Amino acid sequence: SDRRLLTKLRNDVQCRGPECGLIMMNESAAQRRYNIDQSIPNVPGIETVSSVLSVEENLVFNCLVDSFKIDIKALAESKELSEQHLLHSGPGNRYSIHGGKVTQVYFKPHGDYWQVRNGNLNMTSNDSGALRQTFGVDKTAALRTSNEELEILKQEHTELRATEREKKIAAKETKK
Repeated sequence: SDRRLLTKLRNDVQCRGPECGLIMMNESAAQRRYNIDQSIPNVPGIETVSSVLSVEENLVFNCLVDSFKIDIKALAESKELSEQHLLHSGPGNRYSIHGGKVTQVYFKPHGDYWQVRNGNLNMTSNDSGALRQTFGVDKTAALRTSNEELEILKQEHTELRATEREKKIAAKETKK
């Protein structure tokens, strides 16, 4: 089956778990594109992920909607702009989003986002340090850069240790 072949390929390239997931869609998802709600305020600098992507294939578009919720994630030029036009503060410090079905709002410059759950505003910082594995991506340059940074850190560590030893020796001599 296709799934078995994809699983074998994934194992062959040593890509496992959530870093290299498989997405399975029903054949009917290729027939008709989902009719999604695009009712967010008409404000320059705020859009949904689905409105900025140009996806020709119905199956791919539907997969992105099902798996990555591109229809309910908004993009904004800034945190301030997004809060001004999408965030509503109600009585008792209860919040809501004025953006149709939008549940998360990502903003520049780092891809941080905010969301409202049960009336509470949650802010999440994009601290992505780990690289996700992706088929067809050459990571040679990233590995080379990481190795260079590692060597610099090792050298700095050695220099700091030497400085520390020198200071200990000087401190002992001062005590004499």
